[in-house]
Amino acid sequence: MDEAVRWLSYTYLFVRMRKNPLVYGMTFDELRDDPELLAKRRELIVHAARKLDEARMVRFQEETGYLNITDLGRVASHFYIKYESVGTFNEYFRAQMTEAEIIAMIAKSQEFDNIKVCWEMACCVGRGVMPVVPRFLSLHYVRPAEAKIRSSNC
Repeated sequence: MDEAVRWLSYTYLFVRMRKNPLVYGMTFDELRDDPELLAKRRELIVHAARKLDEARMVRFQEETGYLNITDLGRVASHFYIKYESVGTFNEYFRAQMTEAEIIAMIAKSQEFDNIKVCWEMACCVGRGVMPVVPRFLSLHYVRPAEAKIRSSNC
């Protein structure tokens, strides 16, 4: 825990928190009383550790400050998977799932939030020409979006 708090002091976040504490929910009095922002840095690390523990990516013992990475956390870190997505996978994953259910679960992950339908596909669907996609993908993702796509100007 101490190592993480120390590491945070080397980041741009730390520099910005000291320059403008109001943006980060602190007062200038807090900065005056704790110029190195040790309490704020510790609070940020504990908050992050709790979130990672909820997603089962680490095991966090708050009393001792002990953090231990799990295999799930290691894999998520290796592939840059957000902890919110891992939480989604934890919630929806079952031992027996169809391909469509797996793709539906993956599509709920944070990493796909900003993906837009490509223009060519939107125009094809708008003209009634469906691109070649697997049936289950078409039923779960393309068809429900068809009404939105048809209303756009292709």
